[in-house]
Amino acid sequence: MFEAIFCFDQPMKQQEIIQLFQYVNSKGALIKGLQLPKDTSQMCIIEEPLYSGQTYRFDQEVLILGSIPADTFVTSKESIYVIGDVSGNVDLLHEDCFLCASYFQQANIRICDSPYQNMTSFSPMKLYYKEAKVMKKEYKEERVWDK
Repeated sequence: MFEAIFCFDQPMKQQEIIQLFQYVNSKGALIKGLQLPKDTSQMCIIEEPLYSGQTYRFDQEVLILGSIPADTFVTSKESIYVIGDVSGNVDLLHEDCFLCASYFQQANIRICDSPYQNMTSFSPMKLYYKEAKVMKKEYKEERVWDK
């Protein structure tokens, strides 16, 4: 049996997905994976910093236009984007989740089954999961100098 993974850049309706499965099955193939684009209209946007000492739980992708202060606990089933700093505790529940922020200052981050990791970085960074560890990808700041 031929195995295939399909990636689409346009959303598909339920009927289209059913037709795809029926067609592939009729050709004797097996769909090993199906990747559809994420619907960003379902993203939660918070236009203020989170409050210190509070606990937050998110079930969808979140864009925070503010900061996550120390003594704040955030748990999410999806990725989090922060336009500001992260100093609190962030627990991302799934291995495909990631955390992007402008900078981290003694933040405690955990993704999936990794242990909490204390992060401090003053450049924009993406934290993601790989082999039971929190990995980081730094985005270097580019500067343009006038002569």
